[in-house]
Amino acid sequence: MLPLGFRFKPTNEELISHYLVNKVKGEQLSWDGIPDCDLYGEKPPWEICGNKEEKAYFFTELKKLSKHRVARTAGCGVWHENCTVKIYDNPSDVIGARKLFNFNVKEGSTTKNSNWIMHEFSLVGEQQGTNCVLCTLQKKGSESSSGVKRRFEEESHQRKRVCCNIVECPPPQAIWIPAETDLETNMGSLPSSDPSDFNFDLETIISLQPPEVGDLPPEGGDLPILPPLEDFWDADCDALFA
Repeated sequence: MLPLGFRFKPTNEELISHYLVNKVKGEQLSWDGIPDCDLYGEKPPWEICGNKEEKAYFFTELKKLSKHRVARTAGCGVWHENCTVKIYDNPSDVIGARKLFNFNVKEGSTTKNSNWIMHEFSLVGEQQGTNCVLCTLQKKGSESSSGVKRRFEEESHQRKRVCCNIVECPPPQAIWIPAETDLETNMGSLPSSDPSDFNFDLETIISLQPPEVGDLPPEGGDLPILPPLEDFWDADCDALFA
């Protein structure tokens, strides 16, 4: 049990790296509150989770019919796969996959879509052959399956783009201005967003090499400032602080 006031809300990357990987390797988990459960057994999702809309986490074993086929029946229905996205640790390293499922209830010769969805997290690479996966179950209000799928793909694309921005955004560089430089003349008025409004005399500003890191400029010496944020800020980096 988590202490009162705490919520278990790990990221996709954390579920793969700190929970599923450790589970497969038999190592200690960061939190032991994820139980083992047969999600592809005789019980439908509402008998496993109740009718609560909070997300529930489980480890389960896949029941493979062949190398590429898995039995997805559960109780009175079947888990229908909608789409799969890759989970990245950085822009080039894929550490896992996340599949989206909707639970369809069997009614005679047809099936009816329910409001239950499941995200199945699995490993890739050398550990791809394991049958152990980490799943989240959740009952969604009246959102259609197509809406869930669209939001699922948008969130996954956004997470990858944010991950890329974290790696690609360069750090700011300090500019050292000679003490005799007329700041009012060279800096002009600071704009709110348009970098073209800056009136830097760059040849004068960068002509002096900065001192060693940790050295303070002498009294009346050079003044360190930062360049405008727009010089190094990717517009997509706004997603980091949305």
